[in-house]
Amino acid sequence: MVRKLNYLLGFFLIFPFLLQAQPNHNKKVVGYYAQWAIYARDFNVDKIDGSKLTHLMYAFFGTEFDPANPQSAKIKSLDTYADFEHTEGGAPWNATPKGNFYDLMQLKQRYPHLKILISIGGWTKSQDLPGIAASPVARTAFAQNMANFLTTYPFIDGFDIDWEFPIIGGIDGTEVIGGITPPAQPHTPNDHKNLVYLLKEMRL
Repeated sequence: MVRKLNYLLGFFLIFPFLLQAQPNHNKKVVGYYAQWAIYARDFNVDKIDGSKLTHLMYAFFGTEFDPANPQSAKIKSLDTYADFEHTEGGAPWNATPKGNFYDLMQLKQRYPHLKILISIGGWTKSQDLPGIAASPVARTAFAQNMANFLTTYPFIDGFDIDWEFPIIGGIDGTEVIGGITPPAQPHTPNDHKNLVYLLKEMRL
């Protein structure tokens, strides 16, 4: 892989009157935006004040992984309507993409200093990460899929691996969320080492 996934640089034609203020300090101010905020909370991406942030984590994307076919490891949307289809934030009917991704693209244009990252995993969707991280083939495929994603959506700057949690902890398979009982989080004794290998692959 020829470029770092953490910071894929894109070039945007931004007119001066579209530029917004940015933090005037050297600290990292990181916010999370949950894709489901468009529903009950009615809080669309266009309501985010990017001048207050240096980084925005968009939560969450999940994973696809078949241990028998490790080269198929990839990220996936957990809510395609929220991510790519709705127009509540003002996306034109013919926009590509629509949904939160259209609004993220517009947010990036208003606040070009803002680093936007996709958060992968979380409390209920980290089950594949131990297997992906443990397999050299899966790690390479996963990182390449991320690189392809950044090429498709150049306003996204990278990824946050929200693995909850390596080695111990995480959801135990008894918690009911929205009427669904997510499976328990698996662990291996080498999770901590494999996470480092995965992050190294992402940086190549």
